Amino acid sequence: MHDKILGIQVQEFSQKPSNIFIRLLNKHHHPTQGGNKKCTGVPTMLAPSSKVVAFLLALCLSSRSALASYHAEPVPTPEPTPAAIDPADGSKDCTKDICESQLSKDLLLKYQINVPSGTTLDVCEKCTISMEAIYDGEAWISIGFSTDGLMLGSEAVIGIPGGVPQKYVMESKSIDGVVPMPDSAQTLTDAIAEVIDGQTIMKFTKIMKETDEIEITTQANTFLWAYGSSATLGYHSARSPFDLNLSSSLVEEVKVPNYSAWLAHGIMAFLAWGVLLPFGVNSSLFRGLLPKEPLWFNLHRAFNTTAFALFVAAFSVAVSYTKKEGAGNFKTIHGKTGLLLFTSTAMQVTGGYFRPHAPLPDSGEEKTLFRKVWETKHRCFGLGALALGFWQMSEGIELFSIKFSVSASNEGKVCIAYWVWIGFMTATLLLGVWYSKIRKETPGKGNSPPAVEDTEFSVVMPKDAMLDVEVDADGQG
Repeated sequence: MHDKILGIQVQEFSQKPSNIFIRLLNKHHHPTQGGNKKCTGVPTMLAPSSKVVAFLLALCLSSRSALASYHAEPVPTPEPTPAAIDPADGSKDCTKDICESQLSKDLLLKYQINVPSGTTLDVCEKCTISMEAIYDGEAWISIGFSTDGLMLGSEAVIGIPGGVPQKYVMESKSIDGVVPMPDSAQTLTDAIAEVIDGQTIMKFTKIMKETDEIEITTQANTFLWAYGSSATLGYHSARSPFDLNLSSSLVEEVKVPNYSAWLAHGIMAFLAWGVLLPFGVNSSLFRGLLPKEPLWFNLHRAFNTTAFALFVAAFSVAVSYTKKEGAGNFKTIHGKTGLLLFTSTAMQVTGGYFRPHAPLPDSGEEKTLFRKVWETKHRCFGLGALALGFWQMSEGIELFSIKFSVSASNEGKVCIAYWVWIGFMTATLLLGVWYSKIRKETPGKGNSPPAVEDTEFSVVMPKDAMLDVEVDADGQG
């Protein structure tokens, strides 16, 4: 095929027919300088036919090009690769893939369910779970298994760097209550705890359903995580419960209900036992600094009446919400101690109404033996209940922190503030006892109104108790 057709490059036939036609006319039919209309190198009589041929040729080539474009197979447009779509609930098959859960900014958990041949995920006979906990630091790590999100009564795998992870039972909050299971129950495989590049890594494979142990299901489970501040097993620096669905890899922080109710319980208990009680007692002990009118008694009665009302409210909240949560009342040490203090208080209040009266001032009568015994009993009970009440409030702070996953640092701050306040109140009470003794031993310092035969006031003890203590006219409790 010629490179040119009628003087036009073949490649130019890809242009529009109208353009080609105009080019042909310009090439084969243009006037000379003299104005005579002649076609250079072509007889004049052939000029019209050349124009026609050029037109038909351009039209033919243009049509052929169009037909070729029409009949040519279209280049298939590649379908867009669909983006990876996670299920709406974020589920993932943890029997085929290693699932991950970021438990905290410092702790990552990886796990996979191992389903033996011959069983299904629903039945999961002899299934095991492989776990790997990675902590950014060097410390002991624990993954626990629970039914209620609380540490007490739960089971855990604890890994100490350089040792072999073992299964433990959480019998109490003290380190002595973290008890290893017997050797026959130590069924972990591939267990290791080591430090690599500044990270503590604990790996183990555990049977999901074991006799007399908390079962790990393929559905929703309540787990616990914790880690310490060093490689020596001790108090955790951080911990929290969490719900984990092993079949879908969904992780949710355990939201323990009734937060406001238990917070109100603690606040009312502290106001009653930690604030109003010391103020009420000190209003009696420092009566010598107050006007000679019975102001001390009015203050004392107001403080302790309010404290008693708060005590009843706090105790009622505890009983009501413990029952509501299905935990059963008075099954823990804290609950039993509260019941003991409440029962003793009720007896003490009742005894106050039937107390033996003290002799009137300047009557010359001596206290009866019954009165002396009653006073001694009240003093001893008051001191013992006060100490027990202070401990009870401290225990309550710790239980609240565990129940609602308060960070160890925040719990520590609250405990420090609590004991500083209790220490201050205790110091004022001791100072008041010393002042009262000095006042009674100094002639002319007694200022109790002679019209008062004896006065009764209620000492409300921390948490769940109230003591009825009697003060006679000379200031004796």
